[in-house]
Amino acid sequence: MNLNPIGIAVPLFFLFISIEWLICIWKDKKYYRLNDVVGDLGCGSGDQILGIFWKVVTVGIYAWVYTNFALIELPQNNIWVWIGAFVAIDFFYYLFHRFSHVIHIGWATHQVHHQSEDFNLAVALRQSWFAKVFAWVFYIPVALAGVGPVIYATCYAFNLLYQFWIHTRLIGKMGPFEWIMNTPSHHRVHHGTNPKYLDKNFAGVFIIWDRLLGTFVEEDEEPVYGVLAPLRSWNPWTVNCFPVVQLFRKSLSMQGIDKLLIWFAPTNWKTKPQNKASVFPVAGSGYDQDNGKAHPYILLHLISLGFFMTWLLLFTKQIPMNVKLPTSFLLILTVCCWAGMLEARPWVRWTENLRLLAMGAMGFYALTLSSWPLAISLISFSIISLIWFASIPILPSFPAQAKSDSS
Repeated sequence: MNLNPIGIAVPLFFLFISIEWLICIWKDKKYYRLNDVVGDLGCGSGDQILGIFWKVVTVGIYAWVYTNFALIELPQNNIWVWIGAFVAIDFFYYLFHRFSHVIHIGWATHQVHHQSEDFNLAVALRQSWFAKVFAWVFYIPVALAGVGPVIYATCYAFNLLYQFWIHTRLIGKMGPFEWIMNTPSHHRVHHGTNPKYLDKNFAGVFIIWDRLLGTFVEEDEEPVYGVLAPLRSWNPWTVNCFPVVQLFRKSLSMQGIDKLLIWFAPTNWKTKPQNKASVFPVAGSGYDQDNGKAHPYILLHLISLGFFMTWLLLFTKQIPMNVKLPTSFLLILTVCCWAGMLEARPWVRWTENLRLLAMGAMGFYALTLSSWPLAISLISFSIISLIWFASIPILPSFPAQAKSDSS
């Protein structure tokens, strides 16, 4: 049975995030906020869910190029082929990542990953929903070099898995290991908005690409996290779509062929020079919209989210489409509803009730398949949640609060 490595890792992601969060509480480090974590998990869940359907296209294109245009066919059972493929994929990840920071269409999709004003393991899961539309292009040379689809897909997955642990503030410098490998210290620089940290340390696994190509900077001052033009929302739908919509509006304001060129032009193309130091954010201030009365409810539902995400990713090839599609929709709706609760949006009252009723309906559908344990679990959870949610006050929108000191 082919199992998705990311699906296997989901429970471990939740476990390590929980451990880091508890360590931060124990050490009185304010590196975590539930509202920000909800935004992170919302983006990550949507990315993986959409990836289930989009992977058919990207891996299909890769396999087609490999089958028809590969210069040679490398053996799949040779360890050196696997090692070479892993190194090559990491190099092309570096190129893709650098592109994502300096070209308009790249930054419009990638900035989602940088919007968090915290830095912790949950931020590693904060991924773009739309970068997959063009990311595959960067790995075509690997197919032309004769690396088969199985090797490519496996090495690519483990490249992403490696990058999870480097999103932490609890690990300091790591000595000689940092000469070659990407580490938390190097990646903190990448997420920093400090003027000297901007657009540096693009590495995925090996920091050598940054050292060789002039984009490496050592961490020597505390980074301030986020983006220079922050978006004030926890809603994964908003944070993924708004930058693309903003770029689309900008393209409409251009003349002639510039309407098209701007999508693939550098981010400073035809714009007034900006003194980046003048918009450098202040540490300890930012977006912190938070309806705290929804916290216990959301924390309980986080468990169910983790369970269904693991199931969906692990067994996606075995799950029929008439179950996969509604489950995917409900999971994305779930994280959007959480954001609505935290931001006290009036619309969440009816969307969350609709989601819970749909969950109950799926339970009754499970009855028709004689899946009694699943049916009873879904129906019971739906009823309990409907009663509990009715008791949570959804207040009118309130002004954004200042973020607490993150030192």
